[in-house]
Amino acid sequence: MARKSKQDAEQTRQAILDVALQLFSCQGVANTSLSEVARGAGVTRGAIYWHFANKKELLDDLWNQAILPYESLAEIGKRTDEPDPMGHLRKIIEKLLLDVSQQGRARQVFQLWILDRGKLGQLDRNESMQEQEQRRLAGLERFEAIFNNAINQGQLPAAFDVRLGALGLLSLVDVGIMSSMGLSQHFHAITDVPRLASSFFHMLRSEKSAFIDTSHTAKNTSTHG
Repeated sequence: MARKSKQDAEQTRQAILDVALQLFSCQGVANTSLSEVARGAGVTRGAIYWHFANKKELLDDLWNQAILPYESLAEIGKRTDEPDPMGHLRKIIEKLLLDVSQQGRARQVFQLWILDRGKLGQLDRNESMQEQEQRRLAGLERFEAIFNNAINQGQLPAAFDVRLGALGLLSLVDVGIMSSMGLSQHFHAITDVPRLASSFFHMLRSEKSAFIDTSHTAKNTSTHG
């Protein structure tokens, strides 16, 4: 019986998230009341507050739910038993950009947070710059960890600059997401994403790329000379 109650609670929570995302995307956060969300989900206002303290918490859960699949995949790429960290990372990037380019949940969430930030209203201003920075830093750290794993496995040159590489990859993701949502007529995700990813990852592996730390290479040369 307890198990069924827990399952019912999770179904209610998900219904609230689904309706909230639709309403926030269509009419904005400021113009959407929690009573509207409750009516749309077929629950009481009290049920909303049982699961979410306020709209900010609702929005945070929508974001976390959307980004979790990619973060979980990134964690696998950091493991020492992952035989192909670079190939794994490329698949994550391609999946993210393709998902955002399609008319689905991932696109709705990213569009609300990135392209249509005005719809967040006062909540956008209340989110501190520190929170935003921490989210991006966490992404950079995951990329760096995968790059370090790739170096250890011989997939990247020993002098590869993991910090610069992570920044470059984050820039590629940002541009890809913005292009898929804001330049949809010029950005053909099905063909463009694999080509962009292929070119970028080929550049990362090159001994002559801009991501090679030349000072590190010089030190290695003098050491072995």
